[in-house]
Amino acid sequence: MLDDELKLLHSLYLELGATTILAAALFGVYFFIARKRDKRVPWNFFALFIVTVVLYFILILDESELPFLQGINLWQSVSLWLKFSAYLTTTFFFIKAIDLVVVEDFLIAKKGFYVPQLLRLMFMIAALAVAGLIFLRTVMGINVIALVAIPTALTAVVGFALQDTIKRFFAGITLGKLVR
Repeated sequence: MLDDELKLLHSLYLELGATTILAAALFGVYFFIARKRDKRVPWNFFALFIVTVVLYFILILDESELPFLQGINLWQSVSLWLKFSAYLTTTFFFIKAIDLVVVEDFLIAKKGFYVPQLLRLMFMIAALAVAGLIFLRTVMGINVIALVAIPTALTAVVGFALQDTIKRFFAGITLGKLVR
């Protein structure tokens, strides 16, 4: 009995340690590159990092089978939303690290390419949206096809409503090219 509890405690410490090391590595990449560029790490980035680590700790403790941690049992829906939030924030850190290493450090600083900040932000939002849809399907079990159909229908309705305005806009652009 005691030997099983020691094995469970060992695996719990191993999971918590691995989570802490991976989180520190992700934050370390961002911190290192920010210091290299003489930028300060925003406090909200650090706060999100701490919240993410706490979410993972809560999830690890919730899934533990140790007898003295049995009082932490979360409701199934709360546990799913915590997993979704933790996975999405981790994805944000991965995307931000890729943005800093590949785009800012390699493409902009070393290769001299111009990548607008707006394009980088749009890429990050699109990647987070795709990751969110994937996590909604895999973690939460929600049918994301229905979620994608709603904005598509709304876009069609707005497009039909603005049809005349859009025609006039493009006619004005064409007229401007002719005059020039």
